[in-house]
Amino acid sequence: SDLEPLVKEELNVKKLVFAKHLDEYMDFSLKPNFKVAGPILGSKIKFLGKALSEVDGAEAVKKLDAGEALKLTVNGETIDVIKDYVLVTISAKEGFTVAMEDNFFVILETTLTDKLIDEGYAREFISKVQQMRKNNGYEMMDRIEIYYDSDDEIAKGVDVHRDYIMSETLADVLERVKDDSFEKQDLNGHDTGIKLEKI
Repeated sequence: SDLEPLVKEELNVKKLVFAKHLDEYMDFSLKPNFKVAGPILGSKIKFLGKALSEVDGAEAVKKLDAGEALKLTVNGETIDVIKDYVLVTISAKEGFTVAMEDNFFVILETTLTDKLIDEGYAREFISKVQQMRKNNGYEMMDRIEIYYDSDDEIAKGVDVHRDYIMSETLADVLERVKDDSFEKQDLNGHDTGIKLEKI
């Protein structure tokens, strides 16, 4: 948690949540590990799949990872199912993507709202302007004027975040104009002409 500000800045995320209930974000599918459990359970192995499909996947995985056995009724007989008997498949629910290593999960919410999309355009716009400043050999504190030619979607994002863009790029002017001669930049798939002038 001490690194939360760094994580948010480096990964460009708005919010970092330490989640306890992972089943909100992913589905767990449990199947028998035939290679390991088959020789031990013999003919009962074919009934293990049905028993595993009826358990709460998230709770079962938590228990197995803690070294506990699952007590399952398999073909009328209660048996201890240990972690080695089970293959776990994890899939993210809609709107999320998941990565896992050593029982450590990172879940990214991938649903983009209009607000997030606008902010993404603004950040990309700033990035392109900063690169152009560098390429033009401007000093770090040089004030500039920005003129751009874009479609309405980019213009909306730029307009919503006008003050932020101007502050980050040291711009005194930020104006949308129609001009095909501007240097073209790719802003998340939108061709956008940008021209800088040093004040």
